[in-house]
Amino acid sequence: MLDLLAFDLDGTLADTESLKGQSYGWAAHQLRPDIDPADVEAAYVPYIGGGRETIAAGLLDHFDLAEAARAHDPSVEPWKSFVTLRLGRYRGMLRDPDLVRRHALPAALAVVETAHRMAHATAIVTTTDRANAWPVLDALGLGDAFDTVVTSDDVEAHKPDPCGYELALGHVGADPARSLAIEDSPTGARAAVAAGLTVLAVPTEFTRAGLLDLVRDGVLPADGLVEPEDLAEAVRRRAEAA
Repeated sequence: MLDLLAFDLDGTLADTESLKGQSYGWAAHQLRPDIDPADVEAAYVPYIGGGRETIAAGLLDHFDLAEAARAHDPSVEPWKSFVTLRLGRYRGMLRDPDLVRRHALPAALAVVETAHRMAHATAIVTTTDRANAWPVLDALGLGDAFDTVVTSDDVEAHKPDPCGYELALGHVGADPARSLAIEDSPTGARAAVAAGLTVLAVPTEFTRAGLLDLVRDGVLPADGLVEPEDLAEAVRRRAEAA
């Protein structure tokens, strides 16, 4: 039996990464109407799993948006202006629980349903903040499903820094060598590996290439990359071996 079974949230339990990409595209278009939101959504993909400042600064630079963001709100740094604009759009999306449920990812949700049969404790470890994490969890009916929930509000550094996973391990007194993380992004997988957990990475259309790079680089073993339909069996095998 595992000590801890930890789940990423965005892109793992629900395809909210696509909604985030749409919100960045919308915000960029508001700042500069000549920008195609679809181009911003595509440029967002390599940043999946990262923190807001990193994502916003990267997109501002890529699309030369810093001056437009500064003009939108001169009282804050351009990346904060961009993020505030984008968050208004994204949080509006999250206020629609039906929209969130339509983006649910059933393979990982099925594992959540049986998680306490395979692990002494369960956790969410996410780079999103509480204000965005809890509407997703509540919409999915998971408000009380986990023993601990670690968000960006609880840590000083974001994935790929391992501190979120380390905090979750500490909360439940788990041994990382007997713990398993389910992730969808290279950034998240690196964080869990750095914290000493075994990782099962479930690729999405956005993250498959980056996860394959981790396998080629030896960060993930080949059997650490798992298709959604194989996830439940892969978790069961690792729980039995723990």
